[in-house]
Amino acid sequence: MWKKKQKQKVKVTSQKPFMLRTEQRGKMKDEKLMKKVKDILTEEEKMRIPIAQALPWTIYEPECLIKPPAKESTKPIDVKLRSDMRAIDRAEFDHQLAEEEEIRRLRKELIPKAQPMPYFDKPFIPRRSMKQLTIPEEPKFHIPNHKKLIKCLSFKEMRSYSFADENVDDSSGHLLMWREIFNLYRDEQN
Repeated sequence: MWKKKQKQKVKVTSQKPFMLRTEQRGKMKDEKLMKKVKDILTEEEKMRIPIAQALPWTIYEPECLIKPPAKESTKPIDVKLRSDMRAIDRAEFDHQLAEEEEIRRLRKELIPKAQPMPYFDKPFIPRRSMKQLTIPEEPKFHIPNHKKLIKCLSFKEMRSYSFADENVDDSSGHLLMWREIFNLYRDEQN
């Protein structure tokens, strides 16, 4: 047996290179980096070429903005401030205090109090007044009767009174007064 093994030709060991995963990942990363750099360079070259930008479309057609819908007018809210409510309460409280004070004052007045004793040392002697006596004058309450009647009666109303009957006995003199008024009014009209 030993001989048989020796007879066989022994192969020479050959060295194989190591294939580590980290090396594979490193190669993939380098490839991605090179690809990124190429893409960036191509984009920069494209950016260097000037491209004319188009004018906005509003130059050729007028821009018609859509009006927003009209909002309803805001309705004011009735605001009730705490200070206003406190002011109302305070006014009521002050009113109650004033009423109570008034009642207290009236009750004090109702209590009968003794009046001080008068002094009888010096008797009261009335003095004569130094003023002159008043001279009575007749009051001027009335307006002359003919002026009253002229303002009240029109000329047509005055014509309705007849002065034809002169034999009427009028002790107060009303007929004479009416004649005078009629004559005065006729003179003013002429």
